[in-house]
Amino acid sequence: MIARVLRVAPKKLVWQVARRYIAGPTLVDAVATIRSLNDVGFTTAVSYLGEHATTLADCDQALHMYQQVLELIRTLRLRASLSVKPSQLGLKLHYHAFLDRAGALLARAESLGTFVRWDMEDSSCTHCTLEAYRVLQQRYPNTGVVLQAMLRRSWRDAELLVTVGANVRVCKGAYRESPAVAYQNRREIQRHYRRICRLLLAAGCFVGLATHDEVLLTAGQGLIKDFSIPRSKYEFEVLLGVRPERTQRLLADGHPVLVYVPFGQQWFEYSLRRFNENPQLFWTIARAVLLGR
Repeated sequence: MIARVLRVAPKKLVWQVARRYIAGPTLVDAVATIRSLNDVGFTTAVSYLGEHATTLADCDQALHMYQQVLELIRTLRLRASLSVKPSQLGLKLHYHAFLDRAGALLARAESLGTFVRWDMEDSSCTHCTLEAYRVLQQRYPNTGVVLQAMLRRSWRDAELLVTVGANVRVCKGAYRESPAVAYQNRREIQRHYRRICRLLLAAGCFVGLATHDEVLLTAGQGLIKDFSIPRSKYEFEVLLGVRPERTQRLLADGHPVLVYVPFGQQWFEYSLRRFNENPQLFWTIARAVLLGR
């Protein structure tokens, strides 16, 4: 329902809310946001908006953009890594062509000393993304992947990733999935999240604890303390503009914090998904419409 309403809302109105969560439509906007975050102590993960490419030309365009981002990270000495959706580089169009593009991106990133994480998309991409990660990791150590705690399979996937010393971001998951493949209850997802993080941290994997959930933030801090995890082996990961006061507190408490910085012309489509996840944002827009703002 929310997505249907927002699709007919004026884009200028949607942008008034979305701009808090998105750097902007251009790479220049992204660089400005990264610099401001770096200046106060945050690291960043840059994501060029767009997923599920439908043509190979779209894949090549996305690859070219990420290559530009890499060059700017090096030239401007930004504290930034890449966060890339595999379907953007053709995962669902042609698996081996995706591996070629991903390998080219990782090779250039490695030469520039930059890390690349492969985002996890909806469950139709999970198996291929993890398979591709295992192939790519054998050649490129500067890469990581994501597990979604809402997916029932993620515990088994975590057990396999432990065996290769993977670098893993753990998030709750943002896609609507069927009960057959995903937990639907918040407490079940929280329990699965804690269990996965405990396994990965205890095994010595680098873990990105990606959450704004207060229960999970507290649990993550407890695990870090219990296992005496050094700063070099974990970070908290947050979305740009979400709970900024809590994010600042994590940083002030001495934790490494990475901010996810999305940018690109497809900001509207990204906003629809985020607003569906957080209906409170929808009501902010609805009130603005009713008041004629």
